[in-house]
Amino acid sequence: MDGWFVFVVVAGIVLCSGFVISIVMLKSAWAKKEREVLTSYDLRVLEESVVVLIDQLKTEMDGRIAEAEIRAKALEQLLHEADERIIAYGRLVQENEAKACVARQQPPSAGLVEDLDGDRLHALISNGADPVQLARTLGVDCAELKLMQRLSSMRN
Repeated sequence: MDGWFVFVVVAGIVLCSGFVISIVMLKSAWAKKEREVLTSYDLRVLEESVVVLIDQLKTEMDGRIAEAEIRAKALEQLLHEADERIIAYGRLVQENEAKACVARQQPPSAGLVEDLDGDRLHALISNGADPVQLARTLGVDCAELKLMQRLSSMRN
């Protein structure tokens, strides 16, 4: 609809310009009439000029309308393609989030957690290691890491 609005505005400007030019021509002819009398031949020539000008304006507007319709169709196609890409991107994001959730639920690699005893875990956290980052590195939940820390402190 915005394309039609622009078209109507442009058409209005072109038509108004044509009428302004016609008025200027008529005004100059009337001014000339005051200086010299216009003959019927002069009026017919002026009328024919105005008719030719209006026909040219109509032809130009028809061309502009056709061009606007072509562009509107191209824009509609681009919007359709953009919508399809947005939907495809949303699907990819959902698939990646699902894969990430599955990866987080997989058991940790056996070597890392088994090699980490309670004292080493307590030492790492005491020395400022971030428990969340440590849990990610080990591939365990934060709650599991905190449980391991509590169990090791209960043994000591």
